Amino acid sequence: MANTTNLGITKPTVGADTDTWGGIINTGLDNIDALFADDGTGTSVGVNVGAGKTLVVAGALALTGDQVQVSEGGTGATTAEAALVNLGERTGATGSLLLPAGTTEERDVSPSAGFIRWNSSDGTAEVYSGTAWGSVGGGATGGNGDAVFVENDQALTTNYTIPTGKNASSVGPIEVPSGVSVTVSSGSRWVVL
Repeated sequence: MANTTNLGITKPTVGADTDTWGGIINTGLDNIDALFADDGTGTSVGVNVGAGKTLVVAGALALTGDQVQVSEGGTGATTAEAALVNLGERTGATGSLLLPAGTTEERDVSPSAGFIRWNSSDGTAEVYSGTAWGSVGGGATGGNGDAVFVENDQALTTNYTIPTGKNASSVGPIEVPSGVSVTVSSGSRWVVL
């Protein structure tokens, strides 16, 4: 009696005639080709990497879908939160989060609103608003952590709009080069000291 493998390949019955064996083997090879198609159109392959084993990918590994689940293995964690700690993305469940870091020149080429990173050139965390990168949180600190200074640049490099319902202040002089503008929305103020 024939049985089927976990790849859907039927094993020929021992003692079957040559034509039966040939047909079953050809069908089995076609099934394998469908699973592992070179052009990436393969149907589906589930891979279970056993305990103590390592999965090595020599080429590119393309992941599709909107999430990659890490649970019960790989990181030695049984929850997503513990997996982040084990991957070094967090120092603990209530600890710090590791931000991606790089210089100003290494910013994303096409960022999306909400991207956040550590700018090693400026020594600040920064977030992308959808139109520009901006510092997150407080300003510079003095000796012993005295938070008495807030620094600003002396020249604009990109257009900026102060939104309705917001005010802004800067300490000048502030250079606004040709082709760059500051728009102060109705009811808002920009004070340069």
